[in-house]
Amino acid sequence: MNKTNLNSINNSLNEIDEKYTKVYKGKLISHYTNMNSLISIISTGHFWASNSMFLNDKSEIIHIKSIIKNNINRYFPKENITEFSTWVLNIFDKLINQVSKNSFIISFSTEHDSLPLWSNYSFNYGCSMNLSYNDIKSNININNQSLLSNNIQSQKKHNIVTYQDVVIYDNLTKSKIVNEYLKILYFHLKKIPLRSFEEIKSNEWIILIMKRIFTRLFIIALLTKKKYFESEKEFRFICNVDLNSQSSLLNFREFDGLIIPYIKVNSLFRNDKLPMISITIGPRNNVDKAKAGLRFFLDSKGYANVNILTSKIPLKY
Repeated sequence: MNKTNLNSINNSLNEIDEKYTKVYKGKLISHYTNMNSLISIISTGHFWASNSMFLNDKSEIIHIKSIIKNNINRYFPKENITEFSTWVLNIFDKLINQVSKNSFIISFSTEHDSLPLWSNYSFNYGCSMNLSYNDIKSNININNQSLLSNNIQSQKKHNIVTYQDVVIYDNLTKSKIVNEYLKILYFHLKKIPLRSFEEIKSNEWIILIMKRIFTRLFIIALLTKKKYFESEKEFRFICNVDLNSQSSLLNFREFDGLIIPYIKVNSLFRNDKLPMISITIGPRNNVDKAKAGLRFFLDSKGYANVNILTSKIPLKY
């Protein structure tokens, strides 16, 4: 398969991504956290990206697999569908196991004053860091290619590849994306006289297409959550790091009795300062003391221009 044909397939895949994913057009994204983590993030200038295996819902990956299987049953030749389906799902499983170990997630939200997020992620005594989305985009080391709303960036400093997009909650959208990907694969399979399943495995260009499609399916799996989480309006940065060659980037922390692998991500920004516009203090009583302490801290770290807001959600006693 020549480079031109492969580029054509990539373009087709990009068109699917642009068709079914929403480009975020807001000005701010918010990171909900407790006060200890806020002190750490601002003092060090970096976020912690936790390993995807400890954040993403396994049922979403199972759901994506079921969609893959159903679509293969629909679009692939009946005479070798069982064997081919097994092969495709095995490839997906191997990809999940390999890539998930090297994938790390930082979670933001497009909601800036959300009751569920105050409760779930700041433990009712935290804040939301409201950052300029445009500044984040412009300060990423840019090497643009299109993947999921044109939001793949390559960070050359540590060979970190970062995907960024709004989380997908709608099951129908997930199904349509998977369906479109597999249509492309099926279309190219029909171009060659495949007499047996072994012949499929011997065609290197089919393998190349498979890798591209299933890499995207893996990203879709990381960018999906169940619909009842939709109120979170999550926006994710997914950082892929080759830990075999960059094991020094790996760190560990304890959370709820679990050991969580994570990496420190300060290469999202070229400047020393985080592009914070404001910080919102969550619903609480002693809000005046919380605001005064936060102001003192921000001024000492060179963030005197960052506004301090308070949640408009009434506190229930």
